[in-house]
Amino acid sequence: RELAGAFRDEIRQPSPDGEARLQALGEAAFAALPEPVQHVLRAHDVLFWVPDFRSDQDDVPFELFHDGDRFLGLGRIVARVLSLQELLRIVEPSVLPPHEPPRALAIAAPRVPGYKELIYAGWELEEIRALFAEAGLESPELGEEQLTAGEVLYACEKAGIVHIAAHGAIAAGGEALILPGRERLLAADVERKPQFLRSAVFLNTCSLGQSRYLGGGVSRGIAYALARRQAPCVLANLLPVYDRSSTELAIAFYDYARSKPAGEALRLARQEMAAGGLSPTHWAATV
Repeated sequence: RELAGAFRDEIRQPSPDGEARLQALGEAAFAALPEPVQHVLRAHDVLFWVPDFRSDQDDVPFELFHDGDRFLGLGRIVARVLSLQELLRIVEPSVLPPHEPPRALAIAAPRVPGYKELIYAGWELEEIRALFAEAGLESPELGEEQLTAGEVLYACEKAGIVHIAAHGAIAAGGEALILPGRERLLAADVERKPQFLRSAVFLNTCSLGQSRYLGGGVSRGIAYALARRQAPCVLANLLPVYDRSSTELAIAFYDYARSKPAGEALRLARQEMAAGGLSPTHWAATV
């Protein structure tokens, strides 16, 4: 909890010793784990975490646990999984061939009423569409006037990859992806879809990686709902993120993902950001 709180504080108000403080708390969190668990974490390169959503443990930055050598999110592939049942589905080989349609969609909603303009979203869109083209993926262009909740969900059914650069809102009433024309995509909209989703989805927004426990074993959140509808991979941000560094991380991720699996591509993108001198507040919120 101290690590999670310090991470939120550093994003809101960076301090000169912020990275050292996060490392010290990450080391303390790692040291608090039972020794056999520490041994398992040190011995493996791929880590699946199944947080206890009932106690809001999904907001803990496991990627910032520090084994004395480096943050786990830099040294290992770290993936969050919704449940033990979901974990079994992921690690067991599928009896069906993978569905990988040669289509991708990158969309952005940088200008919506009541929110600060995302000035790097245009660059993000241009670079990612270029990377999609280099990978041989069809990538149609949708104007902002076409970005409705229905269109976004339709894309998630039909495309292999959907990238969204936009604002995300977290409030007591729920979580929302903010779209032009006062449109909002809610977690409930995703939950109502009868079909399983086919797309890997990158929600490059503030905070939509969070979920809320509603009781009775039910959690709600947009990234959570996409994973529940069996999107093969969901990337999202746990906390508010910086416009420029979140764009740079996304571009680096897709560059690596041309030849690496998603988890390794994200780890390498984080490493690149950290090697450039950026603190964890610029790369650790993306999970």
